[in-house]
Amino acid sequence: MTYQNQVVVLIRHSVPEVNSDCPASEWTLSEEGVRRCETLARELSRFLPAVMFSSPETKAIETAQHIGLYLGIDFSVREDLREHRRPATFLPRTEFHDNIRRFFQSPDSVEYGSESCHDVAARIESEIRCALTDHPDRSILMVTHGTAMSSFIARHADVDAFSIWDSLGLPAYIAFRLPSFDIVDCGGVDRGLFYKTYAGVEI
Repeated sequence: MTYQNQVVVLIRHSVPEVNSDCPASEWTLSEEGVRRCETLARELSRFLPAVMFSSPETKAIETAQHIGLYLGIDFSVREDLREHRRPATFLPRTEFHDNIRRFFQSPDSVEYGSESCHDVAARIESEIRCALTDHPDRSILMVTHGTAMSSFIARHADVDAFSIWDSLGLPAYIAFRLPSFDIVDCGGVDRGLFYKTYAGVEI
């Protein structure tokens, strides 16, 4: 499929090598994560010509590097594409999920970490709008993180943010048509979440 209109594609980084001895922001991609980047890049090739940006976190930068090698495009790092600011302490899966659920359930309040869900969504949107202003004739690819993506998506779609977050794979992507921000394509995520909202839109 090709798109006549410019699109923004938010991309969740690929599989990291989990290391509980260092902050998640410093995790690198695993061997499987590197392999998955080529499959992801093939899917993203439909959005060319494009410019690409990345979160400053290591696993996001490495994802962008591998996508860029396959697609033949460079990328630049943008600080505000980082993940939701939260404690670096490694938590058991159940406790971590409970914290993320609280974060999404009270989007205006700082429930976990030092940013609210709406704060995170606003900085991601600001990065998107800056990129659109600077590159009006190309698609925008942005490598970011699960909580950051889900916060932004919930701002524009009538979909439960935690359900989006819980469905996102490693990697995953969601593409928006501009200027409406309708979701027009996705991969590595439960498409059924968006069929319910965008009946009649092919994704």
